[in-house]
Amino acid sequence: MDNAQYVTFDLYDTTVVRKSVSEFDIFELTWNELKRRHAEFPDVDVYISHRKASELASQTLDAPTLKQILQYMPISYSQYLELIESVESEVEMQQLSVIPHAIEFIQKLRQDNKKIAFISDMHLSAKYLQPKIESLELYQAGDILLVSSDVGKSKARKGKLFRYFLDTNKLEAKNVTHYGNSLWSDVKMAKKYGLSACYIPEFNANKYESLLRTEISDRKATNHLCSTFKFTRIECYESASVCVFSDRQSDKRVISDIACSVAGPVLYFFVRWVLEECRRESVATIRFLTRDGEILKAIADELPAELTEGLDIQLLEVSRNSLVLPTASVVPIEHWIQAGLQPGSFLVQHFDRLPAQHLFQRAGICIQKDIKILSEFGLTNGELPLGVDGLEKWKSALASPKIREVILESSKNKLESVTGYLQQNIGQKDIHKVALVDVGWTGQQAAMLGALLQKMLNTNTIHLHIGRLRTYPLLFDANITGWLFDESDNRPSPIPSPVALFESFLATTSGGVSSYEKDENGRWIAKRRTQQHTKALQTWGQETVRRGIISYAKNSIETNLSSEEQLRLSMVLLREFWCNPTYEEGRCWGDFPYEQDQSGKNIAKLTNRYSVMSVFNKLIARKQEVDWKAGSLAITSSPLREFIQLFDRIKGA
Repeated sequence: MDNAQYVTFDLYDTTVVRKSVSEFDIFELTWNELKRRHAEFPDVDVYISHRKASELASQTLDAPTLKQILQYMPISYSQYLELIESVESEVEMQQLSVIPHAIEFIQKLRQDNKKIAFISDMHLSAKYLQPKIESLELYQAGDILLVSSDVGKSKARKGKLFRYFLDTNKLEAKNVTHYGNSLWSDVKMAKKYGLSACYIPEFNANKYESLLRTEISDRKATNHLCSTFKFTRIECYESASVCVFSDRQSDKRVISDIACSVAGPVLYFFVRWVLEECRRESVATIRFLTRDGEILKAIADELPAELTEGLDIQLLEVSRNSLVLPTASVVPIEHWIQAGLQPGSFLVQHFDRLPAQHLFQRAGICIQKDIKILSEFGLTNGELPLGVDGLEKWKSALASPKIREVILESSKNKLESVTGYLQQNIGQKDIHKVALVDVGWTGQQAAMLGALLQKMLNTNTIHLHIGRLRTYPLLFDANITGWLFDESDNRPSPIPSPVALFESFLATTSGGVSSYEKDENGRWIAKRRTQQHTKALQTWGQETVRRGIISYAKNSIETNLSSEEQLRLSMVLLREFWCNPTYEEGRCWGDFPYEQDQSGKNIAKLTNRYSVMSVFNKLIARKQEVDWKAGSLAITSSPLREFIQLFDRIKGA
C-alpha cells in the first residue's frame, strides 16, 4: 500500500453500516413512513413481498438505479413510485453510521499524501450518498465517490466499475489499493484489473448470525437478533480500539465476536428465563451469587424496567469456602461429612494437588493448633498434598468423634457472621422465599445456602442454575432447577466440559469470598481472597468479554421468542462455538487461563496443540490435561488432527 497513490474503499459494511442488517427492515421502515404520510398502501407484508420481487426482477440489469428497480413494482403502485423512491432513499440514509476507527484510518492516509476514493455498488445515487458520508466525516473535498447506479457499471458484474474508475481518472492499477468486504466484488474483481485488494469481512454476518437464519423461521426475530449481534460487535471493536483496517490479527476481535455472538445472547436468555421462573413462582427477591453471578447481575441491570419492575434484585456475596464450615452446625454432621467425601466434593477436592492444610481448613481444622489430634491419624504435614494414602487417613480422621467436635466448634464460631450477613442482605422483613441464581454444577453450594437460610432465617429457597452435573447426594434437600441441562432430571449437557466453557464466559477479576466481618458502622461485609491469576485474565481479554456480554444485554431488542426457542437457540450457538471452533477461535479463546484449583496458583490454558505424545497418551487411555478438546484439535496441524479424529470415531463406534 505504501506505493499506492489512491486508496479506495467500499461503502456498505466496510466504512459505513446500516442500523438494520436486513433490507426487509428498510422496506418495512419505508412502508411505515409512507403510511404516516397517508399514502394508501396494502398490508406491510404484501408491500415487502412486492418490493422484494422488484429487487429480484431487476437483477437482469447491471447496476440499476432505485428508479429502475421500482419500475418492476405492480401497476397499482404507479402513482407512488416517486414518493417510494424519495422515502426509501431518506430511510436508507438515516440508517447509516460510520465503522469504528474508519475516519482515523482514512485521515492518516491523507496525511501520508494518499488520495481517497469510495467505490460502491449501490442503487442509490451519489446525490444521496455524498452528503451523508460527508456528514459522517468520511468524505471531504478532493475525494472521489463513484456509485455503480450513476454510471451503469458495477464491481460485481465482471468488475467493470474498477475499469471505469481507472480510465476516468487516468490511473495505473498498480497505484491503487482497494478495501472491501466482498471476496468477489472487492477482492477478486479488483485483482482482475490489477489493483491491490484488502479483504475486510468483520462487518459481514459472522457464522453465528448466518446460523440464526437457518434456525429461526420468524424473519423479524432473526433480523432483530442479527442486528443486536452485529452492533454489539461494532461497539466492542470501538471500545477495545480494534481497527480492522490495520489490525488484521487482533485477538481482541476474535474474543469480542464470541462474547457478542455466543456468550452475550446465551447468558441474556438465561437471565430472562430466571425472571420468568421467578414471576411464575411468585418470588420477588432474587439474589445472584458471586462470583459467577456478577456478570449475570450486570445483565439484569440492563433489562427494560417493565421486566424487572417489582423485583428486588441484588448480589449475594458468598462462596463455597464461606458456607462450608457454618453449614456443619445446621445439618446433621454425618450428612455434612458424607456429602463432603463424595468424589470431587469439598472435603476431598484436589486432595492430590493442594497442600493438605487447605482441606483441613475447609473443615475448620488448623494444622498448628490441632496437630495433636491430627497426628493420631498420621496427618502431620500440611504443606504437601495428601496423596492416596493420606486421603484414607483423612477419611478415618473425619469419622473420629474428636475431629467432629473440632469441626462443630469451628462451625459455630463462623455461623454468627454468615447468618448476620445473610440477614442483612435478604432484609429484616419476613421473606418466605428467595430465588438464588448461580452456575453451580453439583448443587452442593445451593444445599449449604438453602440449609442456612431455612434453619437460621426461616426462609425457603429456589435455586436457578445454568445446569447441574451428576447426581451426588446433597447435604440438604435443595429445590434446584437447571436451565440448559440437568443430569439429575435426565437432561444431559448439550456440550462437553460445560464447566470450562462457562468459567470462561463468567470469569471475574474479583476473588472469592473467604469470610465476613463487621465494618465501623456495624454492617457485615464480605472479605475477598486475592485472586492469583487476575493479571493473566486481564491479559487474555476478560474485560473485552465482560464488555461484550453486558453490551449485548443493553443493545438487545425484544424478539418475542419463547423461552423454549431461546433455550434451543442457546444450545445451537454453544454447540457451534464449543464443538466446531475455527482455528482463530481455538487459538484466542483457548488461551483462557483456567483456574485448576481453588488456590489460584494452578492455571492451565483451555487448549494445547496435540503432539505425537498426546496421541500415544490417548492410545493408552491416559488422562489429558485438556479441557476444550475441539479447541485443541482446531489448532493442531494436519494430519495429526485427522488421525485423532479418526481414532475417536473408531473408539466411539
